[in-house]
Amino acid sequence: MAIYEFSVKEVKRDGFIAWNAVEDSTAKEFALNNNGKFVVGEFLEISEYLDRNYNLSFNVSYVASLGDSLNENTWTYKRNGNVTVIVKDIPRTVFRLTKF
Repeated sequence: MAIYEFSVKEVKRDGFIAWNAVEDSTAKEFALNNNGKFVVGEFLEISEYLDRNYNLSFNVSYVASLGDSLNENTWTYKRNGNVTVIVKDIPRTVFRLTKF
């Protein structure tokens, strides 16, 4: 059984709040939500990353009937009978007030 774990972190990109995913085992980091859309429980960029790097072709998107789960901020996705993807998410900051 293969397990792929990712952690989400907040970053500043082009002067704005953004998020990156980091594959825990390799420390490879890449941007999330590049298309400007954010759907809770869906990680399209992680799906693309898994396809590009491991030839795993499936959506990392919450589907209860597949046995997916959310515990606190950790999403668990079970795919193809032998693959588990774990995403350790964070509460997302939508905006931040700063004093000039």
